[in-house]
Amino acid sequence: DAYQNTRFFNQLFSTVQANILKQTSAKEQLKAAKFFIEVMKECRTLGDYNSYLSILAALKSTPIHRLSYIANDPEILKEIEFADSITSRE
Repeated sequence: DAYQNTRFFNQLFSTVQANILKQTSAKEQLKAAKFFIEVMKECRTLGDYNSYLSILAALKSTPIHRLSYIANDPEILKEIEFADSITSRE
């Protein structure tokens, strides 16, 4: 049902953000973000696009994106650009 899907999306979104932001050092935050990139890739492989898009949205959210060491990491940038290319409506 749509309500449950939206609720799950929002819960996963918040969990990803919280798990990255609660890390006490930039190195640990980057490590957490890269972990979620790997989870995101696995979701795509499994066809779990709701989780894939939720993690993508969290990684692109303002609190995460403002962390330049995450936003400018080549591995993370590459996956986000790829995700944007396959989810674009153009």
